[in-house]
Amino acid sequence: MPELSRPGRIRLALLITELDVGGAERCLTNLACGLVSSEYELHVATLAPRPRDDQLVQRLVGAGVAVTHLDLRGGAQWLTAIRRVRDWLGRVEPTALQTFLFHANAIGCLAAGSKIPVATGIRVADPRRWRSWVERWACRRAARIVCVSERVAEFARQRLAVSSDDGRIVEIPNGIAIEPIASGDRSWWSGSADAPLAVYVGRLDRQKGIDWLLSVAGEVCRRCSTCQFVFVGAGSAGEALQRRADELGVADRCHWLGWRQDACDIIASSRLVVLPSRWEGMPNVVLEAMHAARPVVCTRVEGAEQLLGDSPEQLVDFGDDRRLADQLIALLSDDELAASLGSRNRARVSEHFSLRRMIASYDAMYRELTEAAAKVP
Repeated sequence: MPELSRPGRIRLALLITELDVGGAERCLTNLACGLVSSEYELHVATLAPRPRDDQLVQRLVGAGVAVTHLDLRGGAQWLTAIRRVRDWLGRVEPTALQTFLFHANAIGCLAAGSKIPVATGIRVADPRRWRSWVERWACRRAARIVCVSERVAEFARQRLAVSSDDGRIVEIPNGIAIEPIASGDRSWWSGSADAPLAVYVGRLDRQKGIDWLLSVAGEVCRRCSTCQFVFVGAGSAGEALQRRADELGVADRCHWLGWRQDACDIIASSRLVVLPSRWEGMPNVVLEAMHAARPVVCTRVEGAEQLLGDSPEQLVDFGDDRRLADQLIALLSDDELAASLGSRNRARVSEHFSLRRMIASYDAMYRELTEAAAKVP
């Protein structure tokens, strides 16, 4: 259990929509566990019930972080959500509130009122108008707006009408714990041991562009006769995508694994990671691939160029069928090119996108918010 509150400690509340295994959820977990110290008292709440796969919850609790599930089960429960979050904040009495994901951003800003400084987190440049309108309103109430990449910060300025002059935008890229490279064991794989694997990890959702990837998969398979596509994840579009693969005649080369706790091991045993998204913020799966010294084929979405740097071999414009097919085939067919890009990715992520650097940036922001709040009479 967290230590009892004492003067001088930063009582930080972190509110997130849910704690299923996902990029934002892992980021919150890494942040909270990394801040655990004599200087922080940490409280996490989720709007949703406790997830079935509660590995992130267990990790938080094991690190001494208090976790509360507010048991909301639908997007229509806005008034109930505001009341429950307000009650939770009343019990915690935080020095500052950090929110993650769309629903938590909006509800957290409403529930906190004017007494608690709120830092919202803009993690994707979602182009849908109604979401932009809600987030624009939420941003007006926030003391800080954490953007995970340069292009998300630009999105906040242009689409969410956040001024560049008031100092509220804080750019904090996602980070990853730098550890030894995984072995790349393929015990999970039942196919040919030598097959070059193109792995996708993430939600099965229109945002992620898997429908586009499938449309060029036939060309890739024709020119690279041994390659296989592996999809790790679940989502509302899953069944439709599998039907589409069958219609396109590539079902026998596509393997749908669902959510897997060993996703990092699957990445490490792949030839490359592919992310054909329509939009992003700063994709965690690209960080995971870079950490595992794997090359990436990724659309030029928000955060991708910032992560990969000047790497035309790994970036493609969404909708450029020929370029996507050519880049996939080049990496699936050329061991030396794949290894060279993977090594470069590993060096870049170690230098610029470590978890330690991310936590230090959040820590500095929370201290600034706490000091500013203490000066208010």
